[in-house]
Amino acid sequence: MPKEIYTGTYLFGDVNSNTSFGGVSSTIKLPNYEKFITLYIHDKCKSGIDIIENAATYNLSIKELEGLYLALERIINDIRKLESLSKQNLLCESAYSFTDE
Repeated sequence: MPKEIYTGTYLFGDVNSNTSFGGVSSTIKLPNYEKFITLYIHDKCKSGIDIIENAATYNLSIKELEGLYLALERIINDIRKLESLSKQNLLCESAYSFTDE
């Protein structure tokens, strides 16, 4: 009988308001150690099981998840850096875009 290792589901959301809008889980299938990662994204903040049942679901490889992690890390760093520079008036005018509001 084939064996599996299940990580459980980890919810994620707004750390300041303690709300969740998604989750991630993983299964490792033996004997080949195939890794299956499922990412759940919900458009509204929900509680535990509601997120999983009504979410958009994406199946990713570990390499794709690592790529997503790196992209998120970069965008978070860029946001922090640009916000800091803007608050110090150190961004040139061409760094800004203007919107019709």
